[in-house]
Amino acid sequence: MKQELYNFFGDRDDKYRLANIAGFVCGGQIGFDLAVQQFAVEMGLPLDICLPYNYDLFTARWDSNRFRDILLRHMDYASDITIVDAEPYYKIKYCVPVGKYHVSKLQWRNQYMIDNSDATVLYLNPTSDKGGTYNALQYCQKMGKPYQNIYTEYKP
Repeated sequence: MKQELYNFFGDRDDKYRLANIAGFVCGGQIGFDLAVQQFAVEMGLPLDICLPYNYDLFTARWDSNRFRDILLRHMDYASDITIVDAEPYYKIKYCVPVGKYHVSKLQWRNQYMIDNSDATVLYLNPTSDKGGTYNALQYCQKMGKPYQNIYTEYKP
């Protein structure tokens, strides 16, 4: 996936494309999120990380310490870290206790990232019609936010 990101966003020699990227807002999830976060770190681009709830709860079900360590390094690099369930709008709107797991908080995190971004880049198999990335695509469409699915350009 790393090469696909360089193909889409550009590399250090592609100053024009990189100059048009103000930064990244990523969700910390294993897979595409971690890959984009790593790209931001390698390119020296601003990075904001949005977790649905605190780090310990977010990574509690991860099998690998390797991914926890990667996320921690990205969090050290990030210019901002948002814990979405602690944001006033989401605390009031959904009335789910801060720091407690609820599956909907993953979607709220995605909505927060879309609401606080100029555009969204997705990596979604076009045959998929469920899951968090699909829901994010639906939210982009509903809100009229620009998005690009790079899966269609760079199939694995």
